[in-house]
Amino acid sequence: MNRLYTLALAFLIITACKHKSDTSSSETAPPAVVDETEIAVDSLLYFRHHYQQTDMLSRRFPGITLEKSMEIQLRMLEKELKAGARHIGWKMGGTVTDDSASYNPLFGYILDKNVIQQDSAVLAENFPSAQVEVEGEIGFVMKKDFQNGAKSLEELKAGIDYVVNAVEFAKAVAIPLNGNAETMTINHVMASGLGHAGIIIGAGRADIEEFDMENETVKCFIDGELAAEGTATNVYGTPLNALYSLVNMLPEQGIYLKKGDIIITGSLYKNPVIDSTCAVKLAFSSLGDISFSME
Repeated sequence: MNRLYTLALAFLIITACKHKSDTSSSETAPPAVVDETEIAVDSLLYFRHHYQQTDMLSRRFPGITLEKSMEIQLRMLEKELKAGARHIGWKMGGTVTDDSASYNPLFGYILDKNVIQQDSAVLAENFPSAQVEVEGEIGFVMKKDFQNGAKSLEELKAGIDYVVNAVEFAKAVAIPLNGNAETMTINHVMASGLGHAGIIIGAGRADIEEFDMENETVKCFIDGELAAEGTATNVYGTPLNALYSLVNMLPEQGIYLKKGDIIITGSLYKNPVIDSTCAVKLAFSSLGDISFSME
């Protein structure tokens, strides 16, 4: 009997000690830290890669600042590069405005996997809701690094290899909460990459000193009918002004324009939307044509 009593007592003591240890451990363990920015980055990348839209930013970051939106986008870029993508350049947003006081330059990154070949078929299924805006743009390819930005337009022009025509496909990943436009700001769009969904880099080339920057025009034809037209002056007076903003914005984020980068600067017209089978041609006044079809 004494032996059984001793064994029972020992069992109770061990159990009590274990319970005390478990309780003490749970009471002293620090609470898990939730990285809201990391959640946003992973979520946005998922939706971008699956050609879907999300109201996540409007829900989780209703009052997002420009600084936070830049942080989220650049962390997305960092993860894309770690996964094997190659960064080839930038797009500018907020550049099409009639009022220079309202100019709000924003940027988005461009990856090699975003490039679509000219005269190829673009698949509607590769865009959210199977529709996309077609933007006629003027781009620049750089021939030197700008680690510290540029002090003047002349310094910037000296670092441009050539001017190029381009088409951007734009479709926002970020959407308003419950369809209420007031729940979404331009900073939400910035965080998600400014709606960049693809790019065609045209075959047109021009020397920066010979290119008539302010008078270049483009017409967009869909199935042979004129759908939109515009001039380079619609891009903040000249696309060169948009490039100048970018070259000086990036160093503030610890990055910079590099040799070989391509930068597109904003649409020259009010963008038409395509959402079904069609043939599209953009006719630039001096840089030539860019054609593609949608299936």
